[in-house]
Amino acid sequence: MFKYQKSSSGFTLIELLVVIAIIGVLASTVLASLQSVRSQARDTQRLAEAKELMKALEVYRLQYNGYPCSTAGMTSANDMNCANGTADAAAQIVFKRRSGTVNSSETIFQTALNFYPAADSVQNSSLLYNAYSPGGTNNPVNRSGYTIRVYSEVNSYGYGTATSTLSNKYCRISTGPSVDPRWLLMPVCDIQGIN
Repeated sequence: MFKYQKSSSGFTLIELLVVIAIIGVLASTVLASLQSVRSQARDTQRLAEAKELMKALEVYRLQYNGYPCSTAGMTSANDMNCANGTADAAAQIVFKRRSGTVNSSETIFQTALNFYPAADSVQNSSLLYNAYSPGGTNNPVNRSGYTIRVYSEVNSYGYGTATSTLSNKYCRISTGPSVDPRWLLMPVCDIQGIN
């Protein structure tokens, strides 16, 4: 007669389940950290492109004695009167989109600046440009200042209203007169150390 002997090697089902559970927790922690790092990298990329946009705007200002219009009716790179379409404080050019597709005014704007940002993988309007305007439709645009709004995935700036849920995810870079007094509530983007 053979006697049954319990094997001392191997793992019990409980031990295997515990190990699998630990691996699952570690994997989810690593993935969450990786997602956070990716979001921070995309924010850094947006700020870097905003800084490049600022340089391109200064080149434009030196060439045309003012910043470009931000109206939907912009017809050419040197459209100075900004009288086409609505040239009020709300007029803006979306400079960076998720899909990468732009309308004709945005194409003219990018061509005028000779700067074409890569498509954004998350937000459809992650860089927005506004030229200074005294307000009201079809008013002359001052063109002595501008504001760029930059979308942030990581930061929530505490700005905005219940009707504009995304506005608290933007910071601003301004030069010259303010485009819109409401934007003064928006925090200034930290572009120090961004290449």
